[in-house]
Amino acid sequence: MRFLRALGVCVALAVTGGGLSSCLAPTYGDGSEGAQDPRASAMVALLSDATVLHYDSGHGTQVEYMSADGYAFLWYPGNQSVVPGEWHIRIGSDSWGPGDESRNELESDAFIQRHRSLEFESTLYLCFRYGSNTYNPLMNMRGGNWECQISPPASHWEPMVHDGDPFGLAQTILVPAELERGPRYTMDDLHTIIEKTDGS
Repeated sequence: MRFLRALGVCVALAVTGGGLSSCLAPTYGDGSEGAQDPRASAMVALLSDATVLHYDSGHGTQVEYMSADGYAFLWYPGNQSVVPGEWHIRIGSDSWGPGDESRNELESDAFIQRHRSLEFESTLYLCFRYGSNTYNPLMNMRGGNWECQISPPASHWEPMVHDGDPFGLAQTILVPAELERGPRYTMDDLHTIIEKTDGS
C-alpha cells in the first residue's frame, strides 16, 4: 500500500502470506465521523467485492480482490501464492496518535495540507494489513501492522476497478499464474496468461 509513491493500491509483498487475524468490515475506522463522509461511502461502495489492477514501475502490475467484509487477496508479481490481508477506509484528522501503527514519511504536514479536501476537516485513508510473515522489498518493511495512506477519491480508482473476483483469488492459495514484474498487464492479458498456464 504505497500509493504515495505511485498512487498504487497494493502492498508489495515478496513472500507468501500467512493467516488472517480477525477482519474488520471496510467501514471507516475512526468512528462516526466517517459514516457522514460521502468520500468514504463512495470508496467503500466502489471497492467492496471488486478487483483492482494497479501498475507502477517499482512493483509492476498488482491484482487485488477486496471483499465486502473487509478481506483482501493480493496477486503480486513473482509470488506463487495469493497474499491474504484486510482492508478498510479510515477518516482521520491531520494528527496521528499512538494507535496509528504507521505513518509514511512522505505524509508530512505540508503534504497532508495540500491533499486535504477543501470541503472536509479530515483526510481519507485507504488501509491494509497483511501477515507478519510478509515483506515489502521496496520499502524494506515486514507486514503485521495496519498501513494507512492518503487516498485519492473514488473517481481516481474507477478505471482500475473490476466487478467481483474474476480470478478467484479469494478461493485459492496458489496464484492463477506467476506474473513478471515489468509488464503493464490488462484484464485481457491476465486471462490470456492464465489460459496459457492452464494449457501447459
